Amino acid sequence: MTRLRQGFGGQLALDAAVEIRHTLAYQDLGEADPPMPLYRVFKKRRRWRGAKDEARWTWRLAWLDPPEVGRETGRTIGRGSARWAEAQRQAWQAELNGLRGAVEGEAVRWADFVRRYLASAAADLRPASLAIVRQALRRFEAEVGPRYLTAIGATEVEQFRIARMARVARATAYKDFRALRAACAWAKRMSLIKDNPFEGDWFRGRPERRDPDAIQPDRVPEFLAALAGRPVWVQAALRLAALAGPRTGELAGIRRADVDFAGGTIRLVVDRARSTKTGRGRTIPADAETLGLLQELLHREGDVPILWGPREAPFRSLWGKAGFARTLASEARRILASLGHRPADDKPLQFLRRTAETRYRARGVADWKIGMVLGHGTRVGLEYYMGLSPADIARQVRDQVERGESGGH
Repeated sequence: MTRLRQGFGGQLALDAAVEIRHTLAYQDLGEADPPMPLYRVFKKRRRWRGAKDEARWTWRLAWLDPPEVGRETGRTIGRGSARWAEAQRQAWQAELNGLRGAVEGEAVRWADFVRRYLASAAADLRPASLAIVRQALRRFEAEVGPRYLTAIGATEVEQFRIARMARVARATAYKDFRALRAACAWAKRMSLIKDNPFEGDWFRGRPERRDPDAIQPDRVPEFLAALAGRPVWVQAALRLAALAGPRTGELAGIRRADVDFAGGTIRLVVDRARSTKTGRGRTIPADAETLGLLQELLHREGDVPILWGPREAPFRSLWGKAGFARTLASEARRILASLGHRPADDKPLQFLRRTAETRYRARGVADWKIGMVLGHGTRVGLEYYMGLSPADIARQVRDQVERGESGGH
């Protein structure tokens, strides 16, 4: 809450907390703001009680609470020039209406900040990462409704943190905070704000570590068997997703030149038309059956992605309503449901990606190798995927103790 400067005489009443009986819920709706009552603050010169000389007077601010229909209330701000009193009136009116920082033209509207930051971030971030940032900004706007960037302080950040923690896991809320912290750091570099309100330790206590939401390793063969009878492109794509963990966009970019049938590997290429989330190419393994399915898909006209549907009717788009990504997700969701698997996040391809990591960890593959194949760091794997469930670890410990082993794997 803004603190007004001390006048020449009298107590500075605005240093004390003001009880507002009417609270406005506001949000940035662009140029078409809905009609809503706003506080209008007036300044008045008031004599002290019992004063006999003209020199003993003070300024007083007055407003209706609730706006337009409530009773008049006010605060004494002390003595000063008319220009000083007008500045205090403007600042207090902005404070009551939730427009802190909107006085004297130094404020940047929230919508303008979002537009400028996304334009800047688009030059550095991959499309998938940019989408995460855009979603975090939208969530903050929906929850807090800031009109001006400078109106964001610790109170608004804490409001958003509490709201997100009530709806999602700690790790998900922390992702939003990382995106918002980076956005406000950019605003600070651009001199749009003086301090980054998202800096500091906003998450206390130990992070949650939930069981991995994935197909357990001993049930992966059951899933692979359920693919029989499906279209060849569906079988090949979902086998790769469950066994090697490529993302949807990475599956969509595979072409015939990327497949090494002799070596049993597939190269996920980064070029002008294709990319990965990390922006670096990588190589994933493929078993003999998956390579056989890919071989059947090679005989089509033109150098089109080999997983883009049947040879006679390939897809026309990646993310369209009837495109590769949506169709593959629908097929995966249907197959998983038939086996009793329902991804908690309703993202079947991400569910199969977690399945691949769980399977690798169960087989004892080193963390750095898993990161190279799946395209994320060891810390990300441990924080968001976990790999082995508590039951898997317990069984491994039991077997190791019964065999009398002393190894650390």
